[in-house]
Amino acid sequence: MTLMHPNFNITFARFRVVARSMSAFLLVQLPPENRIRIKPGTELHLSPKAQQALNGLESMSLSKQYADYQEEISQATVFIKNPNYCILDGNKLLAVLISFLYPDTHYLDIIR
Repeated sequence: MTLMHPNFNITFARFRVVARSMSAFLLVQLPPENRIRIKPGTELHLSPKAQQALNGLESMSLSKQYADYQEEISQATVFIKNPNYCILDGNKLLAVLISFLYPDTHYLDIIR
């Protein structure tokens, strides 16, 4: 018999939103020519992997499991697609996601 904490699925879903958002962001910051985008404002050139990650993130909002996180997924997608952010802004995305998805988890305050 397996005992799971009643909030396991909720916690796992929140973590997956953060993980997939950060993965998509990092892949978008690595264009096909393998040069990291360190300057904001440069045009985004998505590799097939980056496009796949972004599509995967966007499709999460269609899943019943992630219905409670549609706003956070949408905000992450807008952030990731914004060419005014570069690899140096990854900590900002992480801070936004942590603030919305884990507001009462105070040991994560160092990230905010």
